[in-house]
Amino acid sequence: MLIRPALRTMQGYTCMDHPVVKARLTSDEKNKDPRRIFLRSVLTRAEDGTYEVTPARNQSSGLFGVIQKTNSMAIMPDGTEPQPAGSWVDCILLDVPEEVAL
Repeated sequence: MLIRPALRTMQGYTCMDHPVVKARLTSDEKNKDPRRIFLRSVLTRAEDGTYEVTPARNQSSGLFGVIQKTNSMAIMPDGTEPQPAGSWVDCILLDVPEEVAL
């Protein structure tokens, strides 16, 4: 999230940010921190064509298996208000190149 844009800038690329889509949470998420939180997540397409996002249960930074199995980062908004299942959140797509426009 931090190093890749810096490296791309040094290499002369003009697109730095991954695409972002709106998705519905599939489970309740509590936000214990008033800051914006990025959760490792799996993004899928629902039957109605919208996106659904399922945050990984364990968000520990030391678990590489979780990172390998996710394809997005769900952004929990600022504040400590819980986000119930069905809430719409922004998701950063990690498996899509920065140059792709959705």
